[in-house]
Amino acid sequence: MFIQFFYRLKAEGIPVTTGEFLDFLKFIDYYTTHKKAWIGLNELYRFSRACMVKDIKYFDAFDLVFSEIFGERGALKPELKQELFNWLNEIFDNPNKLPPSLIPPDQLLEELKKRTRRTKRRTSRRK
Repeated sequence: MFIQFFYRLKAEGIPVTTGEFLDFLKFIDYYTTHKKAWIGLNELYRFSRACMVKDIKYFDAFDLVFSEIFGERGALKPELKQELFNWLNEIFDNPNKLPPSLIPPDQLLEELKKRTRRTKRRTSRRK
């Protein structure tokens, strides 16, 4: 199972080295020998991602492979992910089609810039 996980990560373009994979296996061996008789899915997920993903840009690909191999429910399938991106792009391209309760993206960006400036001023006064 873990060998398949390693090769699927590499197939998705995540630059995982053999050393990182061996460290991951050593952790599992240590954890199941000295801590508990079994390892939970949350611990496995957190440590495997910490060991094998060096850059945040690979998090989504890692999550998809992890859910495929270990069967985590509720993972975002690639088709649904693409549909979500298409919907978001449509909103950014046509902000006038937004429901009245949502703030248009350009106003949201302006508000973010304003709050960032305000925060920077506050922190610069404290120094």
